Amino acid sequence: VLLASLLAGARADEVPGALARYEAARRPRTRRVQRWSRLAADWMHLPDGPQAERRDARMQRADADLEWIHGHDVLGPQAAPAGAGTAARGT
Repeated sequence: VLLASLLAGARADEVPGALARYEAARRPRTRRVQRWSRLAADWMHLPDGPQAERRDARMQRADADLEWIHGHDVLGPQAAPAGAGTAARGT
């Protein structure tokens, strides 16, 4: 969705800039998702005991903890890279 909005109406000479804006918008979020995923992999395979019990209790809040992943609006204002302007969001 974001890539399509950045490329919509772009002339051939504007494509490299649009791709750079796409990378700038996605890189911080994808890094955060990767870090979260690595932590979750270890977290999900804890042996029985106090750590696993704390994990299980926290899983009750998992929806709120993961809202930043599943509730992300790729075209929202927080997703627009610096210098992208409203044209990059298709508005």
